[in-house]
Amino acid sequence: MSEAQDDQLLNHRIVYSMLVPAIRVGLHVGLPLKDLTNLLQLAAFQILRDKSDTLDTIADIMSVSKRTAARLSRRLKTEFFDPDREHDLPRQIEFLLWSTPLSRVKLRQALRELDPVDVDAALDNLLSQGRVRLTEGRTPIFEVVRSAERLPRDDWRARIGGLNSLMTTVADTVRGRFFKSDQSSFARTLIFRASPEGLERLRKLYEETIWPVAREIEEETGSSSDAAPISMSVLWSSAPADQENDDD
Repeated sequence: MSEAQDDQLLNHRIVYSMLVPAIRVGLHVGLPLKDLTNLLQLAAFQILRDKSDTLDTIADIMSVSKRTAARLSRRLKTEFFDPDREHDLPRQIEFLLWSTPLSRVKLRQALRELDPVDVDAALDNLLSQGRVRLTEGRTPIFEVVRSAERLPRDDWRARIGGLNSLMTTVADTVRGRFFKSDQSSFARTLIFRASPEGLERLRKLYEETIWPVAREIEEETGSSSDAAPISMSVLWSSAPADQENDDD
């Protein structure tokens, strides 16, 4: 087998490995194969649209008619929302406020590349969800509501936004480790048994150690010229019984 064939096989295996979990979830919720195929096509359209490609260019790349590309565009606008504005921006503001309480003006300055209207809307969203509070004074400031005081949230749009962030981190890590030899990309999977008390220790590990260390690193980095943007996800789940003895 030639080197080019080896590379093609590897590319196919990587994409296949990433598709299997998505298809497993789709079949679990009862989506027919036709719907799964349509969603795959829609996702490809969104990625190309986000690169600012024209409808003609997208149609050529996807080997579909311009009419089909236009239909995908309409469906994307009517059935799907903008996670960057509805989830990622509030989360970014929340992270800034973990470091130190800030006024509205200071937040706008820290996020100067964004539209102030979007920043204000995100702040209003955070306030309504009980994730931040506004402390009145000579200069009103926003501060984060610590986890023990937070209001419970079951907003599916926010959860989908979180899922988008998670899968973006996974995809970026795959690109870094398989295609870029990026030493800053890191991935490990641990499989072990845990009691309810053990699960509580894991939650405390995130809230009392991982999250504070991430904030400290952000503060220490400042405007360093060699700083790299890091997207880090922390997750765990109950592993199927047939995986408990795996060594991955």
